[in-house]
Amino acid sequence: MAKLSSTSSTRIFSVLLGIGLLAYVVLRTGPQRIWSQVEAIGWGIALIIVLGGIAHLVKTCVSPSGVTSAVSRGRAALACA
Repeated sequence: MAKLSSTSSTRIFSVLLGIGLLAYVVLRTGPQRIWSQVEAIGWGIALIIVLGGIAHLVKTCVSPSGVTSAVSRGRAALACA
């Protein structure tokens, strides 16, 4: 089995910690309350979040430094491809 680098271990830990904290907040607040707040705000907020994510993706794909740094680290799959 290949040994994980410290950077990979840190990333995995960060993702798991983030998911755990999100689950804690949702369970502590209550899914029904969160859903009622989403309905009160409206689905327009979801559209804004999606458009923001698309903007970040486009910036990453267009930026030459983002592509070269990803390639130099040996990442074969780019989100832009």
